[in-house]
Amino acid sequence: MVSSDLLVELTNSGFNGDILHKPDAVQPEDAWDLATRTWGCQSRKDPKVVLKPKTTGDTSAAILWLKKHKIDFAVRSGGTAQSQSDQVILDLGHFNKVEYDESKQQVVLGPGQSWRMVYDKLTPSPVTVMGGRLAPVGVGGFLTGGGLCYLTNMYGLATKSVIDYQLVLADGRVIWASEDPELAQAMRGAGYSFGVITEIVVKAIPKPPSVYGGYLLYPLDKLEALAKRVEKLSTENTNPRISGILCVLAVPNAGTMCVLLPFIVGVEGEDPAEFAKRPEVFGWAWDLEPTFDSSGVYPFEKAVFVQDSLMSRPKGLGSWQVTGAMLSSFGPSVFKAGADWIADLHARPDGERFHGATVTYQAFMKGAFALTPETKGVWPPPGCTTVNVISVIIEQHETLPGHAEENATHMRDCVERIYTAARSEGIEIIKNYPNYLLAGSPAEEFYEDDVLEKLKVLKRKYDPENIFHSSIRIDI
Repeated sequence: MVSSDLLVELTNSGFNGDILHKPDAVQPEDAWDLATRTWGCQSRKDPKVVLKPKTTGDTSAAILWLKKHKIDFAVRSGGTAQSQSDQVILDLGHFNKVEYDESKQQVVLGPGQSWRMVYDKLTPSPVTVMGGRLAPVGVGGFLTGGGLCYLTNMYGLATKSVIDYQLVLADGRVIWASEDPELAQAMRGAGYSFGVITEIVVKAIPKPPSVYGGYLLYPLDKLEALAKRVEKLSTENTNPRISGILCVLAVPNAGTMCVLLPFIVGVEGEDPAEFAKRPEVFGWAWDLEPTFDSSGVYPFEKAVFVQDSLMSRPKGLGSWQVTGAMLSSFGPSVFKAGADWIADLHARPDGERFHGATVTYQAFMKGAFALTPETKGVWPPPGCTTVNVISVIIEQHETLPGHAEENATHMRDCVERIYTAARSEGIEIIKNYPNYLLAGSPAEEFYEDDVLEKLKVLKRKYDPENIFHSSIRIDI
């Protein structure tokens, strides 16, 4: 229990940040609500106190106080707040720096903000960064959990763009991960397991003049034709400016539908819309006669809103559970497995509550995940240069009671169906993507055995009392 006496002790120890506690909550839009809101409603654990440090000194004081009194806590960066505690949330919202260093071609980011905030702050700049595809996604979790983004075909995973992480350790020290090469590697895929990140330095990349994106809606009977085309994006596409996502989702009052999200990075002197509609690019998408088309040309900063319109809820609050399946390629039965899963959910007596259930197939070109010794992380597995990503989502409607555990069972069923289909086609199954974790998933699901052993060694070195537990728990 976090008593008032303990909080006085915290402030006397040098903590000058904000302290929020539930009795202050009066209005839905107040600081408490904003600090405890989650993207997935089922993740919220009703914490007693929220600590918002303003400096690394505040962060250090908070960590030492939490450790001393053995108070359970979770670190919240700027986004979906998957990591939760029923005692204390350490909210990094004051760490919202975005500084472009032109001489070094680097951008310094605070972890406590969403990618919407980062893109907005970089709007006047000639550069951008490898960031999230959904506006509510947070900087800290994204840049430690892998980092799939619209520019992955061109530059690789977003974690590959990270130059260094500043973090506060369990003993209160502030270090840069680069001081220990093994730690620097571990941060790219398992970062919040070793300390609280307070600053991230990333490579600046040239900002595309424009992008082409949006979504095209099709009836389910077009799935086979769409699937064949999306499969080719991972096996035959050689243009890194082209990528695409195919979704199969349950639409209220419309049944199961298919949604294609084409994405093209524009270049100077080219009309992205004209390029998109070439037969060898996405011209086939219009030949299949979509029933709805929102695609168009956007400034790069607005690219996050393209997919966002499918996934967001008012105030940035969704009610989602997400997991994933990673494969070396796609095949017809893999697409069919996702569609059959949604159909089976709809056929249940309570099928109405599964409106919004979605399976997304994200195709990346060959070699997109290749890493160098300098950018090596703990995910994807060593030697893995191509990963095709499937995310499985269940929307939990705010008007219906929670079914988090049941939903998790359904989602694992979908993943197993997809894996069974992949095995039948001889498709390699790859360790799961850390940012698509389902609460309670074991670390073995994400990391190879030898990698996990190295993570445990680092855990014993930097967090021997195991006070930092991200959504993926590394037990020692």
